[in-house]
Amino acid sequence: MQSNKALVGFLRKNGYIKTNQIEQAFLDVDRINFVPEIEKNNAYYDYPLPIGFGQTISQPSTIARMTELLQPSKEHEILEIGSGSGYQAAILAEIVRHVDTVERIKKLYDIAKKNLSRYIRSKKVSVFHEDASKGFGNKEYNRIISTAAFNEFPEKLAEHLTEGGIMVVPVGPSQLCEMVVVCRHDSKIEQTFHGYYSFVPILSDIE
Repeated sequence: MQSNKALVGFLRKNGYIKTNQIEQAFLDVDRINFVPEIEKNNAYYDYPLPIGFGQTISQPSTIARMTELLQPSKEHEILEIGSGSGYQAAILAEIVRHVDTVERIKKLYDIAKKNLSRYIRSKKVSVFHEDASKGFGNKEYNRIISTAAFNEFPEKLAEHLTEGGIMVVPVGPSQLCEMVVVCRHDSKIEQTFHGYYSFVPILSDIE
């Protein structure tokens, strides 16, 4: 695959992308703009790439799968744990009202802010340099997504969900996590499981 269009075609053909709205978001956000210079030639392949500081940008099929599970829509406020280089936040910003994305590593926070600058100017995205592994302020969100794996189910994050809200989060050992989808109904939390994936582990310190 030598173009973003070819990559998105692959994701759609193989069932990772199922909705037109999400397909258009992937077309509008070119992955090559979110990978380091040294990885530009690999930007359109379906595998994770290093972005420095022991972190990766997840493979496109995983990002597409998580985005579909999140069921984002234009009225939603979203919390993302782990900005990385900003790719997932940019895709969501093409769809939803606003994204709060939180990154604990200062240098990655700076990279994400640069990559997301046009979304920040349009007030679609706010980027924070904080540790949000145990929660983030007092705000409630329609949707929450984590790009790193929790060893245990993050109950504090689930408390940020609005009624009817959905959270998508990998849980378990970083090399074999279950993709957990959480729905909040009548103040109760329901969990469903959607396969196994590999993620970097969530860390609770700030750098």
